[in-house]
Amino acid sequence: MVAADRDRKYPDHRDRFTHWEQVLSSTGLRGRCYWEVNWSGEKVVIAVSYKGIQRCGKGDECVFGYNDQSWSLEICKGKCSVRHNKKETKVCDWLSSSGGVSSDRVGVSSGRVDVFLDSEAGVLSFYQILSDDKLSHIHTFFCCFSEELFPGFRLESGSSVSVVKMNKI
Repeated sequence: MVAADRDRKYPDHRDRFTHWEQVLSSTGLRGRCYWEVNWSGEKVVIAVSYKGIQRCGKGDECVFGYNDQSWSLEICKGKCSVRHNKKETKVCDWLSSSGGVSSDRVGVSSGRVDVFLDSEAGVLSFYQILSDDKLSHIHTFFCCFSEELFPGFRLESGSSVSVVKMNKI
């Protein structure tokens, strides 16, 4: 998925977010699973959400991490924060250069993140994948998940994400 600089017109669809440049997977997840995300750009949000998140409007109820329907990891110029229900926690200042962030800390950066979900145990974890493929823990949410969860992403112009691996455990 790549965020474009120009507005494109698409037909209305109930599953499309009307204001925010974000997308929710059509595949719901339960149990134990993980997925790997390659990202690049100045700002990327990697999220997990219930299917019922509001999609129409500009309010917090539609934004990953700003409501009780979603949990998010925001990477902005190498700085990381996590959010759920508007509560933000800064979790790291600059990602390790061995994880792929540009050494000058300005402009475009890139990296890999592993997302681990155990919905029955109430665990959602984010890990940075280092250049030697080792994992560095970023943050874990503990929550009583009540329904299927769906991967989601929000991008700013010039940013991109791709899911390169998704596995049930």
